Amino acid sequence: MKNKFMFFVIVGLVILSIFIVNYGQSITTDCIGAVIGLAGGALAVFDTVKYSRRKIALVPLWIGILILIVTGFIQFKGVIILAAFGFAALGLYIYFRLTEK
Repeated sequence: MKNKFMFFVIVGLVILSIFIVNYGQSITTDCIGAVIGLAGGALAVFDTVKYSRRKIALVPLWIGILILIVTGFIQFKGVIILAAFGFAALGLYIYFRLTEK
């Protein structure tokens, strides 16, 4: 139960961060969203190290967090494609966490 709760907290923080960064209208709200996303990643690192989980799951998580934060701060024509890669990396993290034994 605690494993699922921690998983949902981590994914929830990252998704909340994405919404805040993408829909924030000022630099301050964008920075708050970025800090929330980085806190979700830090919580994932803490949970992985403390409970000896597979550390390979952290690679796509951090790649996804960084890509999604960058797409929120910098707007350009290819932002949708880049955001799709960020969500795919986040999905890979979810796959790794749900398939671990």
